[in-house]
Amino acid sequence: MKTVNELTQSLGISRQTLYNLCKAEGMSIDSLTTEKRGKTRLFDEKAEAIVKELLSKRSKNNVNVKDEVDNLRRELAEAEKRISDQAEQIEKLRAEADALRENNDILIRTNATNALTIQRYQERALLTSAGDQDQDGGRIRRTFKKLFGRKDGKE
Repeated sequence: MKTVNELTQSLGISRQTLYNLCKAEGMSIDSLTTEKRGKTRLFDEKAEAIVKELLSKRSKNNVNVKDEVDNLRRELAEAEKRISDQAEQIEKLRAEADALRENNDILIRTNATNALTIQRYQERALLTSAGDQDQDGGRIRRTFKKLFGRKDGKE
């Protein structure tokens, strides 16, 4: 028969751990107590075996919890990596969209300038052709007039 202190020393745990272990399993320390001498509780080998089994069960649970925590940490690291990659991709796409907007603005200004240039050339062409028609029908007729001295280029 062992006292609480002897039992906890042989198991390598504290008194508080023993009480917490019993409480977590829904049992009281009284249910493990074999005999009581005054205020001293005595435990037999059966009670010691029960406590060892509870510790073993708790240890397995702790290992499972640690494995689960490790798995969750790995998943978290992978998720953070994906988020980081996606953030980089978003930044690249934003930069590309900004460059495309800038190119679009340049094209719009270029098109407007080209439209004005074409309009000016058309206005000049109309003015020149109108001026040529007023002077006896154009360059070819004028050239014939100068060469042959004739009015309409006929013999």
